[in-house]
Amino acid sequence: MIQVYILGKYPHSLYYLFSVVLLILKISYKWYTYCKNGWHYFMTDFCYFANIIANTYVMCYQKNEILFVISFLYAHGMLAVAIATCRNQMVFHSFDNMSSLALHSFPMIMLWNLRYHTMPYEATLPEANRVFLQFKPDSFFDIDLYTYILYPLAGYFIWAFVYYMINFVCMARKIREKNYLNLYMLQTKKN
Repeated sequence: MIQVYILGKYPHSLYYLFSVVLLILKISYKWYTYCKNGWHYFMTDFCYFANIIANTYVMCYQKNEILFVISFLYAHGMLAVAIATCRNQMVFHSFDNMSSLALHSFPMIMLWNLRYHTMPYEATLPEANRVFLQFKPDSFFDIDLYTYILYPLAGYFIWAFVYYMINFVCMARKIREKNYLNLYMLQTKKN
């Protein structure tokens, strides 16, 4: 309810700070609870990487078109699909369910608001008052192959390499010995 209020009242300013701070608090709490339960290797999953990319763009590199496109594609692509595939549920009495749903949906809402509300609003402001880039490809043919395909794929493959190294090379023995869970182990147990 607070997110909806802030999104409606301050859609071009305070909302972005609220989303980032709330996400940092949720991830910190998840780290604490997941470490206690031996689930902390779940935090190497792609959704955390995509959230870091989106929040880095919003808080640090607001004029970077490549980072915006990557953030937008990850949020409205893999994170959106993950809501269904990971069966994220709105269970109000379960903090873990609510924070997982927020982890996958907040970047979508934040970047949708940015692209379709804040950027058009800022286009009416003088250049010195604009916080975010002005992103307006004029047509489908203005889409750059590197920006829309190669850079997002490169980011994904970097994440996949790091994920593989952590979960299957560097920490594989510890994960097996201590019976820790990660997404791969969870999926193989279900099948």
